[in-house]
Amino acid sequence: MRSWIVAVIAVSAAGADASPTRLVVADGASATLVEADATAKIVATVKLPSSVQRIVWIGRDPIALLEHGVVGAITAKGFVAMATPPSSTFVLPRPSDGVDKLDTPEWGLVGSTAGELWLGRCDWGFHPDGGTVCDSWVWARLGGPTLLSRVAPTDGAPGWEGWPSSIQPPPNISVTFAKRAHRDDDDVPDSAESMTCRYAGTTSTFPTDANYWTEHGTLRWISRDPPIFVVDALANGFAGIEVPTVFEGCDESTQFRESSQSPPPMEIGPSRSGVAGYMGPANLFVLATGQRSSLRRDGKELLALPGSSFVAFAPDRSMPAASDGFALLAREIAGDASMFASDAIVLSPTPAVGAPKLAKHRTVRIERFATDQVGDSSWFAAELQLDGKLFRTLQLIDASGHVVVATFAPVKSLASGGIAPAIPSPTTGPTPLADFAASPTQASKAAYNGTAVFGTEPGEHAVGGAEYAPSLLAGWGKLALARDPAVREVHAAGYGYAIATVTLAKSRMIVLVIGAPKAGGWKLEAVHYLGL
Repeated sequence: MRSWIVAVIAVSAAGADASPTRLVVADGASATLVEADATAKIVATVKLPSSVQRIVWIGRDPIALLEHGVVGAITAKGFVAMATPPSSTFVLPRPSDGVDKLDTPEWGLVGSTAGELWLGRCDWGFHPDGGTVCDSWVWARLGGPTLLSRVAPTDGAPGWEGWPSSIQPPPNISVTFAKRAHRDDDDVPDSAESMTCRYAGTTSTFPTDANYWTEHGTLRWISRDPPIFVVDALANGFAGIEVPTVFEGCDESTQFRESSQSPPPMEIGPSRSGVAGYMGPANLFVLATGQRSSLRRDGKELLALPGSSFVAFAPDRSMPAASDGFALLAREIAGDASMFASDAIVLSPTPAVGAPKLAKHRTVRIERFATDQVGDSSWFAAELQLDGKLFRTLQLIDASGHVVVATFAPVKSLASGGIAPAIPSPTTGPTPLADFAASPTQASKAAYNGTAVFGTEPGEHAVGGAEYAPSLLAGWGKLALARDPAVREVHAAGYGYAIATVTLAKSRMIVLVIGAPKAGGWKLEAVHYLGL
C-alpha cells in the first residue's frame, strides 16, 4: 500500500485581492504544481528522478523525499536536489533486544513548527506476523549552522489531511447504517455496521466482502450535486485496516479509486487504500485517489487532476517563528543565548547569573528530549552529544519565552570532595521543592510518568513516557542524602523551582527541581542532579 503524508498548510484569507493558493499533487515519479483562486490551473508537470515517498511544503517550494533518501525541491523548472547529511549521521547501535537490522532502511521527511526540514532514517525494526515495523529512527536537520540530529521522536507541524464538514447530504439520497449481523467466527467490534444506500430507484449495500464492516461515523460528504460521499471499509489487522471508498450516488466510483481492485486483499499491518482527503485554505479540498484526483471548493470541482498519493498546500508566509523548547534548544546549540532572561540562573554546575556564553558546535545529536507545560510557562529536558561529549540540560521557560533557570553541563560522575557553591539570592520560607532534592522517596510520590529525571551517572535518566521517573527516584530512596540549609526556592503563577546543594557520603551535588502546584502540595515536573 502507499504511504501517506500529512499536508503542511496554513489558512489564508480568501478574496479577490488574495494571492492564488499554491499546491502540489504527486504520484510515482511525477508531480503537478497548481494555482487556485476563483478558478484553478496547472502551472507545471515535473518529472522526478524516482518515485516520491513524502512531500513537505514549509517554504517557497514543496520538498519531496524520493527513494533511497534523496531530497529536493519541486519547482516549475524541475527537480532541484538538496544536500543531505552523510550516512554516518544516521548510524545507531542496536537499540534493544528483539529488533533486527532492516534489509532496506526506511526514510522519512518532516517539516517542523520552526520551519525546519528533518530527514529521518530507520535501520532497526521487528517483524510481526511477517510484516515489518520500524523501531528506532535517527532524524537529521537539513541545513542550519550545525549538523544537528536526534534520536528522540520528531514532531511535524500540524497537518491538514481531512474531509469537508460543511457539505450537507442531498435530499434525494438515503444513506443509512444498521448493526452488522454477526457470524459465529466473527472477531469484530460491537460498533460494526453495514450501510444501505438508496438513490434514483436503486438500492445497494456496503461492504459486500464478509471480512469487512463499516461504521456510520466514517461517512463524509464530498458533493451534493452530483451526490458523492466517502465511507470506510474496516477490517482487523496488526493495527487495523481502513479502506476509504468513494461512492457516486449509490455506486462505488469507478473514477475515484485505487488503480487496483478495492477493497485490497486482506493483509497484516496498518493499511490504507489509495483514497484520501486534504483540506486547504479558502475552502479548497482535494479528493486524492490513485486513479484520479479532484480539486474542489464547497463541493464543486474546480480542476481535474492526475491520480495522486501525496498532496501539499503552500504555507502562509506569515507563519510565526516557533518558540517551543526544542526550537530554543536548537538556537542555543548554534550559539544564540538571546532567550535567557537578564537575571537567569544557569547551573553548570556552579551557579551563574545572566545569559551564558554559548559555543557553536560542529555536530550535535539529541539522545533524549522531553517537554511539558506548567501553567503559562514550560520546561524541557534534553540529553545530547556535543561534538562527541555527553551533556544534559534542564530549562524553565516563563510565559514571555525567556529561560529563567537552567542547567547546562557535561555528565560528571560523583567524586569525593567538592566545595559547596554559593546559592544565588537564597530565600526563606517553606521549601517543599528543595526538600524533594534530599528525599527521593517523597519525590517519587510527587512524580508522574512525564516527569524528567537526570542523575549524575550516564545511565541515570528518565526522560519521556518510556522511562518511568517514579521508579528511578524510588530506587534512590535508601541513599543518605543531606541538604544544605541555604536554598533558593521561587513560587510563581503555575510553577515553582528550587536550587539546593545535597551531600551523599563525601560527595556533593547541586540540584535543580521544577514543580507545578496542585491541591495540597506540588507535582514534581523535573529534577537534575549535577556532581560538583
